[in-house]
Amino acid sequence: MEPIQALMGAGFLHEDPRDLRDAVPDILANKAGIRDKHMHPVARRLLAQGVTLTDIAATIGREIKGAQGERDISPFNAADFAITTDDMAKVLADSVERIISQSYGGARDHLSLVTRIATGDYKPVQLPELDVDDDLSRVFEGGEDDLEMTGVSITGGEKASLKTFGRALAISRRVLLSDHEGSLDLLARRLGDSAARNEANEVYKIISDNPTLEDGSALWSGDSFVNSGETGLTAEALRQGMAALRNQKTVGGHYGNFSPRTLLVSPAKEQTALELVRSISTSAPRLRVVASPWLSDGAVYLFASPDTAPVIGLLTLDGEDAPSASVTPRRDNIHRRQILQIWQDVGATAVSRRGAVKVTV
Repeated sequence: MEPIQALMGAGFLHEDPRDLRDAVPDILANKAGIRDKHMHPVARRLLAQGVTLTDIAATIGREIKGAQGERDISPFNAADFAITTDDMAKVLADSVERIISQSYGGARDHLSLVTRIATGDYKPVQLPELDVDDDLSRVFEGGEDDLEMTGVSITGGEKASLKTFGRALAISRRVLLSDHEGSLDLLARRLGDSAARNEANEVYKIISDNPTLEDGSALWSGDSFVNSGETGLTAEALRQGMAALRNQKTVGGHYGNFSPRTLLVSPAKEQTALELVRSISTSAPRLRVVASPWLSDGAVYLFASPDTAPVIGLLTLDGEDAPSASVTPRRDNIHRRQILQIWQDVGATAVSRRGAVKVTV
């Protein structure tokens, strides 16, 4: 018996069309191996019944044909008709975008190092670094009108602009009518992984390239660079890096007192880093260890929270969540298929050298 025929008795074709459209992204994400405890209840019910991509297409096709006055249509013909409709295009685009976003979520270690910078276009941007020239001073009773004036210091990091990456995903009639949604889900997951890699590559390239900032000095210079004199990642090397981070000065010349949150290492040093962090007193906040294959073995990096001291900015278009990837459907009526155009706009820039330290080991 055809899957769609088996589901007719279970009430599949009687689902509210709006509920079905809302549920499809959760259905395909689940088939891609992505689990969501907040899954749409219709998606949960249909997955338990063994719903397929053909079933979904048939239901959409039958709804459209019914609105046109055609009531007697077979499930297969309804699915065949739905392939090149705008309704099916939107369902597929929403589903692929959901899978990309959720699969990206499992590969975003680099986000612990960056602050997001929203930009409205593709022009180069530069984030200013602000600081007051003086600390707050003591005010005694009756002296409210005699507050001392202070200035604002402004410096800036390097300039950067968004880069666009793209890929076209063709979903053929055969994929839709043969219930090969597994291949579609797998491709969407790989695109999510690719989106994360593109972002990570931009971030780690800045860390490795050591760009020159607006003040004429390199990112890893002055009090953001420590030559530990150690051969390998040791407790002493970590101590020197943590002390340097605490002692960094702000633009206004004040102690930043930055608390280390992330220890960034190469893959060869990951195990050593984990063991070293575990050996630190449990009474102190535990460092998060992040390993990156884009880094060499000759140094490790300590980062404060990017919310407190942004060092690297990740550029995104205004209004876009992580990742900055969008899916645009395009019908191909000649070849009876849907083309999903996947776009990702991403860029990164060095914002400041305050809030991170490079430690040679």
